[in-house]
Amino acid sequence: MINLIATVLFLLISFYFDIYPNHRFSIQGILKVNLFTFIMLAFLTFFLKQFAFSRMVVLMTFVLSPLLMFTWRVILRKYYRGDKSVLGKDLFSKPTIVVGNGEDVKVLCRKLQARQDIDYELMGWISVDENYPNSSPEEIKYLGNIRHLDRIVRMYGIRQVIFSAHSISYEQILKTMSGVNTPLVEYKMVPSNLEVIIGKSHIERLDDYPLLDIEYSIGKRFNRFSKRFLDLAVSGTILLITAPLFLLYYLVNYKNIEKYNILGEQNRLTPAYRFRKRNGNSIFNYWWQMGLVFSGKLSLVGAPLKEAGEKGA
Repeated sequence: MINLIATVLFLLISFYFDIYPNHRFSIQGILKVNLFTFIMLAFLTFFLKQFAFSRMVVLMTFVLSPLLMFTWRVILRKYYRGDKSVLGKDLFSKPTIVVGNGEDVKVLCRKLQARQDIDYELMGWISVDENYPNSSPEEIKYLGNIRHLDRIVRMYGIRQVIFSAHSISYEQILKTMSGVNTPLVEYKMVPSNLEVIIGKSHIERLDDYPLLDIEYSIGKRFNRFSKRFLDLAVSGTILLITAPLFLLYYLVNYKNIEKYNILGEQNRLTPAYRFRKRNGNSIFNYWWQMGLVFSGKLSLVGAPLKEAGEKGA
């Protein structure tokens, strides 16, 4: 039972800190997860007598567990030189693409190719411009332009995207990230020259290139799980409590129901229903929207809803 509890705690904390699957080879991350796990175990032994066990065992395990996890990661990062097998690629490599234009992108791609590292397996690069670049080097595979990034990420199993801030604005970077529907993708950025970055950040050096991690919070699995759980809990409760009142109103006004489309992410249309004689703020029309939230087509958290064809949509 104690082993099971410790394992579940470790996995939940790793899931929260996004160690698995994105940063499973992070030495700093695995030490942080071990620290929090054993703090929680210490609380269990102190407050719950039925789970009490030797504190000396906890102390010994607290030393040995992170030491072993730390050691094999250090060895792997030092001696890993690439794995061509399908299983090896899935377990160890991070398929990476570079987004940008210009000579700086070519230089960065060559540095990534020269650096046989567990964190980078360069698959190619993507241009910001719409047209095919005339100066695309033969040794670096050109995958397409930025408009098709979401499709390219799914096609090549990309897990890491590196933006060059010399070629693309920060606004466009954020807009591009929001259009990628794969939650496991990590984002990094090569900042422009002479820029000062202030705030919480992690900067990794690639020779003379600084790579800045971009934290995309909505893409984390724990946050997506929490968001979906909130949607289900709130919408399910509202639907259950108000169902009799809505059913009664529906039987009286079913002839006044009309169908319309809500403009969603990437201009996708979500079909919805409403009562014609009621405005959009009616509690009965909100009931329809709660049904869409419960089914996963809408969310309680996000931008205001816009009807297709509405001004500014």
